[in-house]
Amino acid sequence: MKKRKILKTALLVAVVGLILWRLVPRPFSHFLPEGETVSRLDCTALVFGRPWGLDPNTGTHTLQCLTPEDEAFAQIAGLLGSTGYRPDFRNLLPWESNTGGMVDDRTVRVVFTWGTDPARTCEMSLNRGDKVVVRWWSGDGTDRVGRPQFYHPTDRSVKDALVDYLIAHGEFQEPGSS
Repeated sequence: MKKRKILKTALLVAVVGLILWRLVPRPFSHFLPEGETVSRLDCTALVFGRPWGLDPNTGTHTLQCLTPEDEAFAQIAGLLGSTGYRPDFRNLLPWESNTGGMVDDRTVRVVFTWGTDPARTCEMSLNRGDKVVVRWWSGDGTDRVGRPQFYHPTDRSVKDALVDYLIAHGEFQEPGSS
């Protein structure tokens, strides 16, 4: 009888721990190593035509090589820092989860670079309003560190705010043009 009570208590503690792990949001700084500062930011918004008519902004909107001195750097970092990021249960799986099919009609890709020798990067893809895929890279961007991690922003409007900012301030490239 005592073993059963201990087992139930342990199971309850594990379930509560998992729920807390999932529900407590991480700040934007969670994605960067402690003590490091971002030295460069590249941001791209992909806007596709919608099923009920072509979006006039269809194409790619980019801001590249932004440094902390740039106003756009502060705006984008501020938008990303304005929400928390809740981890997805897929991050607990011992194998790599499939990230395919994560693109919708408005997708944002942000790449942060910090450090030197070798430089490190973190790529965040904001998709489908409530999904963020995070990948880390080392060196020239071909050496992946770890596996993709999935998160859910606490404020789902952040992706649309980033897209709108990139449409207003980024360089526009129509589909099919080089």
